[in-house]
Amino acid sequence: MALSAARVAISAARRSYIGSFLDEVLDRNRQPEWFDVQPIPMLDKEKAYRLVQMIPYMTDLSNWGQPEYFAKASETVQKGAADCDDKAILLASFWYGLRLNPVVVVADTDQGGHAFVEMDGYVYDATWDAYEVPLEEYYEKHGVTPSFWFTDRFYGGFD
Repeated sequence: MALSAARVAISAARRSYIGSFLDEVLDRNRQPEWFDVQPIPMLDKEKAYRLVQMIPYMTDLSNWGQPEYFAKASETVQKGAADCDDKAILLASFWYGLRLNPVVVVADTDQGGHAFVEMDGYVYDATWDAYEVPLEEYYEKHGVTPSFWFTDRFYGGFD
């Protein structure tokens, strides 16, 4: 999907949440850099999720001194704390190393802006403790309206 079309699909309220990510990363086709953690041989899909889940939650303002910051996977490991989008990027990075095909989704929810991982019809959310929850069930429970998705190679908006 063209970047301009993806921007149209993003609500005005969400633009502040992901605008910096679009401008700094996707406009330069640099999304592979965000998934920069090397695979860990002893990790399988669930162990990688549990490892990311154990990382303490910290807002970007506290962690990075900015209202919103999409950290590279390696930056999250170095900081040892993360918000939802940083955890989703780190989890996806581990899973790419396992040759899986996760998608990071940025969405509005009934609790505000949020990011999580989708794969094969399931949601994996290391921030809200949701492992392999069916997509429809997760969306209904949290009032999810997806805004934007990205992988290590592709990105797009939701219509």
